[in-house]
Amino acid sequence: MTIRQMADKILQATQSNSRIVNVPLPEDDPKTRQPNITLAKRFSIGNQKLV
Repeated sequence: MTIRQMADKILQATQSNSRIVNVPLPEDDPKTRQPNITLAKRFSIGNQKLV
């Protein structure tokens, strides 16, 4: 499912009159994100790591 499809489903489910606007990405926007997950690696729930 694409983000657009998800947005369309939300609009339909909420019977919203909102409209979806596509805007171009900034030229300096990275193509791939590399978030810092160091802090998240410290936490776990039971025996399951969150990351």
